[in-house]
Amino acid sequence: MDTKQEIKQELDYLIKEAHTFFEICGDSEKFLEFSSKYQNWYSRAIKLISLLGTDRLEEFRSYYLIAPKRKVTDAGNYVIQDYMKGIGARTFR
Repeated sequence: MDTKQEIKQELDYLIKEAHTFFEICGDSEKFLEFSSKYQNWYSRAIKLISLLGTDRLEEFRSYYLIAPKRKVTDAGNYVIQDYMKGIGARTFR
C-alpha cells in the first residue's frame, strides 16, 4: 500500500471513530470507554496532523493540553483533558 492510501485509510478511521465519541459522551456510565477511545484517537490523530497540517498542530494540541500557567478553570481555558480528569460536569441535559 502506498503512503497516500495509508493516509486516506487512517483519516477515514479517525473520522469514523470521532463519531462514536458523540454517541457515548452523554452517557456517564460510558465515561471510561470515552476516555480510552479518545486517548487512542488523539495519539493517532496527532501523528496525522503533524504530517499533514503542521501549521495547525499547536492549535490541535491546545485543545488537549492544560496550560501550565493556568490558575483557574473556566470556559475559556477548559480542555478535553479536564473532562477526562473529572474537572467540570460530565453530564449533559
